[in-house]
Amino acid sequence: MKQATMLQLTFDMKLEQVTKDQQAHIKRTLQKMPMQNGVIIVDYVSAMITEINASKNHVKNLLKELIYFSKRMKHKPFKKITRAEILLYLESHRKDERTDPLHKGIGTYNLRKALIVKFYRWLFSPDVRAEDRVAVRHRYLRLFPGMPPAAFPVRLSTK
Repeated sequence: MKQATMLQLTFDMKLEQVTKDQQAHIKRTLQKMPMQNGVIIVDYVSAMITEINASKNHVKNLLKELIYFSKRMKHKPFKKITRAEILLYLESHRKDERTDPLHKGIGTYNLRKALIVKFYRWLFSPDVRAEDRVAVRHRYLRLFPGMPPAAFPVRLSTK
């Protein structure tokens, strides 16, 4: 019981730090979602704030996208989400030629894809520095069919 209380206290402190300049509904949503995904989202955004000095707007985009992604996956634990589910999620946001003849939606699609890929890189190698996290050999990151695993090397720092 004591460990659960410490985990909740740590989560609450990180949640305060991550959501201090954000809309109140983002904090409420993170508090209501299953703890497993909420903790991962808060840890990831906290790491991004520390590692890359993320702007308030970037933090907002990260939080909103990851909350939405978790909801769309019915709050399935992030590490159990398959490549096929990620691709289906991304494809659900791609607009066809008829609804978007000027291809204005491609920027949103590309942003979502980049955020999800970067998130999964961090999720499976959180202890690697951001600049060294070029790519990780993991099935979740192979979003491009037919691309060999060697296309996703891990660059280790020599510093």
